[in-house]
Amino acid sequence: MAAIEIPTLVLPNSSSQQRVPVVGMGSAPDFTCKKDTKEAIIEAIKQGYRHFDTAAAYGSEQALGEALKEALDLGLVSRQDLFVTSKLWATDNHPHLVVSALRKSLRSFISIQDHFLNNST
Repeated sequence: MAAIEIPTLVLPNSSSQQRVPVVGMGSAPDFTCKKDTKEAIIEAIKQGYRHFDTAAAYGSEQALGEALKEALDLGLVSRQDLFVTSKLWATDNHPHLVVSALRKSLRSFISIQDHFLNNST
């Protein structure tokens, strides 16, 4: 089965003209193992997904990072085609915790991240 091409939008104020796929895959936990999450993400890339969403609170950042690295190493996708969002959780939404939360998130992704969203409610 051939991968579908998902339409993208260009961020209006992006100096690099970052393209964001309009459809993405969330990686919120369904209480499966990290191996299943990683395999699902790699399969999603094979099917055409390029936008991935996660959060430290989901416990899926590491599996997503590993899957993206493997997909890049295998040549399934190029870095410029990916758009990755993670979230600052409410418990880390304090001035003295934000930078350390971002650094931890980046380590999980092997520095593959485009958008760090404040997900406080």
